[in-house]
Amino acid sequence: MNKKGFTIIELLAVITILGFIAIILTPIIINVISHASLSTFKQSTISLKKATKDYVRDYELVKKEEVVFPLTFICDGISCKDINNNTLSLSGKIPLSGKIIIDNMESIYIDKITDGTYYVSGLNDDLIFTKDVTELDSIVYNRINNYALITDEDNSLDYTSSIIDLGVPLLTKYPGSTNNEILSRIVWDMKLFNNHIYIASGDYDKNTGPVDLYYYDINNNTFVKDYTFDEEQINRFVVIDNKLVIPGIDNHSGGWDGGHYYVLEGNNWVARNIQDAIHNFDVVKFKGNIFVGIGNDSDSSILKSDNNGLSFTYVDIYDKNNNKIVTDSANSSTTRVYDLYVFKNKLYALSNMSIFEYNETNNIFKQIDTIYSYAYGMTPGLIYNFPLKEKIEYKDKMVYVHGSLSYTTDITLLPTHIIFDKTSYAHDILVYKDELYVLCNMVYNEKTYISVFKSNDATRWNPVMYIEYTDFATSFEFDGKSFYFGIGAVQGNVLDTATDNLINYSLTGPNSGRILKVNIN
Repeated sequence: MNKKGFTIIELLAVITILGFIAIILTPIIINVISHASLSTFKQSTISLKKATKDYVRDYELVKKEEVVFPLTFICDGISCKDINNNTLSLSGKIPLSGKIIIDNMESIYIDKITDGTYYVSGLNDDLIFTKDVTELDSIVYNRINNYALITDEDNSLDYTSSIIDLGVPLLTKYPGSTNNEILSRIVWDMKLFNNHIYIASGDYDKNTGPVDLYYYDINNNTFVKDYTFDEEQINRFVVIDNKLVIPGIDNHSGGWDGGHYYVLEGNNWVARNIQDAIHNFDVVKFKGNIFVGIGNDSDSSILKSDNNGLSFTYVDIYDKNNNKIVTDSANSSTTRVYDLYVFKNKLYALSNMSIFEYNETNNIFKQIDTIYSYAYGMTPGLIYNFPLKEKIEYKDKMVYVHGSLSYTTDITLLPTHIIFDKTSYAHDILVYKDELYVLCNMVYNEKTYISVFKSNDATRWNPVMYIEYTDFATSFEFDGKSFYFGIGAVQGNVLDTATDNLINYSLTGPNSGRILKVNIN
């Protein structure tokens, strides 16, 4: 009988072969297990969302009363409970941590739910699953935060009692209650410059100029009438070479060739003449040259100065087919450049027709978009007919406000719209010490709220404060200690976030033009 066994060499060969097999199979097995684990987690997430919706429906059916939205459940590995210790009915593994939030539209928000291995965040079916929780920091949770702002349980963000009414400086110029006077008092823009908060007002549609410029002196706590401009309105402030600049949006007494922009030189306002530019919507400096966007009959809607605004020449504008565009006030599709801005070291012009990029070599603006106008507006295909409320190049993004807050990292791509809430309106943005702040207004349970959020990436926003007030704020400023709000006038139907009812506001504007101060530090 042969009892010969394996030799050492044969054993080593077998072990080596098994080792190679293990090397090959182990990643495959791990991947299969990992995939199965992720699939299980995804299925648990679906069950969690279903349990949340079932809870709402069962609660209203059994309790015979409506759920107070938004409803938040916090998971801790044992259960998922709301603030009243009501528990979701879940089968299977309970998430170790995270939140799930449902609103009155049955939208589901998941905030960093985890089973210990995977994390998930997102809205409804737009979910991101990952093992690295830091990847979820870029997801926009702003609607959740806005709800949290208004349903602030310990009132730590409510600064209503801290409101300081600074008054209505524009009442001197526009004292009445007619629509023209109410609209002319609206604070279109505010700019903190040399410890003065400058206030934009007037109305170039109603022609209520000449317009008075006021500023609030932070050091002396008083309003000062700085200057009277021969314009129908001050619409915006810009800063060029550390000097405050005002585009002359509509000359009051001059003809169509009476355009200006104004520069604060020391304590004096100096006018710069622009030919054929009664409507000067924007001013920007790019690589040593001043560019202005205008809106009237002329060879072009963009002019350029290489001598700091002492004289200007036209810059030709071409469409995608290399056809020169000549402005014509009778043809609204080819008129008016409302905004100019520099982004990633390139100059762009935005009109009610399209987006144009400046070609330095040929000294022309060339159309780069035909489908979506005006930075693609707030919705695809929107034709935009007024200047943006504000635009800021922030880190790698162009952030802008136009009834909503949006940003883009590439002008040729569709923007990302920041959703604070389906009825929370963004009205202004500013940067303070490398943080981006946004001013929002909303109606909740028939009450009007003014709120502020901040971000360090323009994507994920955190609530800073809110106040309850009678009207919306159209502009704001921040000096590091206090927020200053310029009040406008609400008109028309506004959706109530809490009830989904339309609230009609007539243009009464008792507080139009009022300046509020709120200390937060």
